Amino acid sequence: MKPGSTYKDLEKELELLRVTDEALRKSELRLKEAQETGHVGHWELNLKNNDLYWSDEVYRIFDLKPQQFKATYEAFLENIHPNDRKRVAETYETSVKNKTDYDIVHRLKLSHGGIKYVRERCNTTYDENDNPIFSIGTVADVTELVKKEKKIKKQNKELNKLNATRNKLFSIIAHDLKSPFNVLLAFSQAITEDIQNKKYEDIEKYSSMIHETSTNTMRLLINLLEWTQTQKGNIELNPNSFNLTDLVEEVIEYNMIAAQQKNIKVSHTLQNNQELYANRNMILAVLRNLILNAIKYTHTDGRITISTETNKDETRVSVSDTGQGINAKDIKKLFHIKHNFSTPGTNKEKGTGLGLILCKELVQKHKGEIWVESKVGEGSVFTFTIPNHVIIK
Repeated sequence: MKPGSTYKDLEKELELLRVTDEALRKSELRLKEAQETGHVGHWELNLKNNDLYWSDEVYRIFDLKPQQFKATYEAFLENIHPNDRKRVAETYETSVKNKTDYDIVHRLKLSHGGIKYVRERCNTTYDENDNPIFSIGTVADVTELVKKEKKIKKQNKELNKLNATRNKLFSIIAHDLKSPFNVLLAFSQAITEDIQNKKYEDIEKYSSMIHETSTNTMRLLINLLEWTQTQKGNIELNPNSFNLTDLVEEVIEYNMIAAQQKNIKVSHTLQNNQELYANRNMILAVLRNLILNAIKYTHTDGRITISTETNKDETRVSVSDTGQGINAKDIKKLFHIKHNFSTPGTNKEKGTGLGLILCKELVQKHKGEIWVESKVGEGSVFTFTIPNHVIIK
């Protein structure tokens, strides 16, 4: 008690201390609640004696209890993910050396093996001789934020891929549909004029060209529609058991006219009533495109053979031809829409390359694979697999 003070003065001082202490306690409680709500803790590091203070929220973020952790800078580094530890240490040391703020996002490796992302910020105080005295900073749990950012980046990447694919599709439509329609218009106009002029000798030739162009255009449209459905995710697998031999014979019959025009023999080596468990329409589309491609790139009087090989894991279907073959440097361009790779057939037939892209996506729907082996001048073998263990119930 101060000289001259009365007991009333003492009581006032004690009351003031009590009120101050109560206010401080409430302030600390509000700070703790705010840190828990915001998942942000604070820390102080005395650089003279390496004494490190953590708030309760920092312990919670690090998934530690005060009695389990002796707070030192070295112990702090031990709780950082090993792949981030060196970067965190170097960033802090550089901030102290250069008198710059410390601001870094890194991972924690928790005691139970989990991973957290935290953002740490701090600044350092120096004495009159520019020696660092202590650092004070915050730790924020940004795990959910980082996860959302990664998800957004992934979605943006997928969106960019879809946009690039869409642009490529529009390019295919603009180029490969415009050309055949110009042919149709030209030949239909020529037929009209020949009829008007009573000149009938070229009508059969023009009609044949119109039929061929219309057939090719219809095939392109079918591929475009089927491929678009795969991109929209509207095609469900829905596998069932069906007769693969019958399906192969059906596709051969469908393409018989195109094969006969080049006197190409198309046959198969499948056993009678060979079964396959898959989506029949998807396999039909794959075989249709592979056989059409084989006809397109096989010379007159050539051969095309469809064969299968089955084991306990998968069924392998191959379409081989005696065609012109594919350069090794061009093989890697197949099955990718970004390349849109296509070359003229042996009779200068045109194409878009979309058929093989569709084949790949339909095979992948079955968790299968598709590839080609080819030698220039000797022919090609396109093979796809349907894994039994993935689609069999």
